[in-house]
Amino acid sequence: MIERGVEAFNSRDFDGWAAGFDSDAELVPLRSATEGTYRGAVGARQFLTDTCAIFEAFRIEEPRVRRLEGDLFLVSCRAVMRSRGAGVELTQPLENLLEVRAGKLVSWISYGSEEDALTAAAERGSA
Repeated sequence: MIERGVEAFNSRDFDGWAAGFDSDAELVPLRSATEGTYRGAVGARQFLTDTCAIFEAFRIEEPRVRRLEGDLFLVSCRAVMRSRGAGVELTQPLENLLEVRAGKLVSWISYGSEEDALTAAAERGSA
């Protein structure tokens, strides 16, 4: 299910990408400090729309999925992107903490380090 979502994201399959999210899901990308949190399947679609507007090219490479505890997964990957206009290419390692229930994503939060993602996962587990 997670792998299908990555494939849909990389191919700009808006429907396939949004279909993986619960209607109440939260999507918190690294850029959420300036853009806020996206909510539900509609928010997931908007995140992909915004990403396409910002970047001429954006893809997720080498996703590694690791099940943590219960419904939590850690997805480690690289985001490779090229900005619109300037054409600057960047590579950003990402650690994504995902929570899945009933076959849908209910939470997707991106972190800049594995340590931060695992700390967040431990805090969720103790809540």
